[in-house]
Amino acid sequence: MAHIQISYAHPWGETEARRRAEALVQDLAERLDAKYHWQGNTLYFERRGAKGSVEIQPHQLLIAIDLGLALRPLRKQIEARIHEDLAKLGD
Repeated sequence: MAHIQISYAHPWGETEARRRAEALVQDLAERLDAKYHWQGNTLYFERRGAKGSVEIQPHQLLIAIDLGLALRPLRKQIEARIHEDLAKLGD
């Protein structure tokens, strides 16, 4: 599997970081027909061909995604889109 790992620094408290992370993954879930759930401070998501997590830590979000064979060629585009979406979180 191809792996994407992103660390995103944020200035929010835990509640606000959680709200923004869920908004990010909810949008992703709608676009990609993915399922997600919370376990503690980590939001897990999965869809056919990809699974990952967004871990909320003080002052950063840790994003980890494993891409299956079919999505490997799109790794750079997926990573770029995540960075774009993260930039919008700060707005």
